[in-house]
Amino acid sequence: MAETRQSSVTKVGIELDNGFAGWAVTASGGGAHADVVKDAHGHGKHIGPTHYEDILVTVGAGMSQAFNSWISAVTGYNAGQDKNGALSFVDYNYREQARTEWMQGSITDVSLPAFDASSKQAATIGLKIKPGLTRSVASSGVARRMTTAKQKLWLCSNFRLSIGGLEDGCKRVSRIEPIVISADDGPDDLVITLTEAQAAGFYKWHKDFVIDGNNGADREKDGELVCLAPNLSTELFRFSLEGLGIFAISTPSVTKGVEALRKVTVKMYCEEMHLVSWT
Repeated sequence: MAETRQSSVTKVGIELDNGFAGWAVTASGGGAHADVVKDAHGHGKHIGPTHYEDILVTVGAGMSQAFNSWISAVTGYNAGQDKNGALSFVDYNYREQARTEWMQGSITDVSLPAFDASSKQAATIGLKIKPGLTRSVASSGVARRMTTAKQKLWLCSNFRLSIGGLEDGCKRVSRIEPIVISADDGPDDLVITLTEAQAAGFYKWHKDFVIDGNNGADREKDGELVCLAPNLSTELFRFSLEGLGIFAISTPSVTKGVEALRKVTVKMYCEEMHLVSWT
């Protein structure tokens, strides 16, 4: 009998509710395991309940509408968004070499990368999916039909931030720290870096909001984070930022003999962050 050779995996396709959703940049997790439990008298052991690892994937732009809608629903804190899906590990001929299926999976975290005007790195969105059940399927060798919209180039340097009343300062933002949006707890703080010369509006808001204590909901601000294609005009994703409140602004450090553009770091809490549109 001829030996069956397994080809190397070159891509990981993501399926959602029996439809192809796009290609993963990275994918892991989904394994099943059980705890080893000692019996009541400590003389024996047995297997406890089965647990399923979180499925971790990162994706770029160009995923399916259904997939992006799933992310949008989670960032909007909508209930009832459990989905069935699969990771299909294929070779260069799209023949499936392995498969991890999940049932009743829910996104618990959506992670955005650090946006940096000087970066040349490709940007990705990270997802943590909590499955109700997983199943690993051995190599089938079947060629999978995996077609979707062409993957769009997206760089960490291509972004635009706007905050109501602070538009001029936002034009000089050079970096936004990574943000995790939790389905349970909402988004991380919004932490930005910009030139000190353009930070007057943030200093004014900080004085009013923090020092003078005028920090009611009516003094919070709303904004938007837009992720752009390399032409810097085509929008790939748009996130709304709601209930922003400044709580810290740094004093730029100075090093003797070193001439550098002075920058400040501004920290704001963000009550809600939603994916509101995509292409």
